[in-house]
Amino acid sequence: MGAYARLARLPPPTRRNAELAALVRRVASLHDSRIAMERGSEVWLKIDADQIEQVFINLISNARKYCDAAEPQLRIAVRQKGGRVVVDFIDNGA
Repeated sequence: MGAYARLARLPPPTRRNAELAALVRRVASLHDSRIAMERGSEVWLKIDADQIEQVFINLISNARKYCDAAEPQLRIAVRQKGGRVVVDFIDNGA
């Protein structure tokens, strides 16, 4: 069990300035053009873009998996709210 835990552990984050909506758009473009991005203000954060990108890939994959099969819809919004950054993944799944 200990060996698996060591293997599954993420490396320490390498933080650099990244514009969050641009990162989300890049990940969304890997999936398909039916993902709608809501336009918001630019949000720059000092993050490990590679690790956050993987989180977004997983969220988009999960949302797409559970969308309405006949007409899948996924919308992503990046916004600031009360001093926090919020990224909403909204799908039409059950």
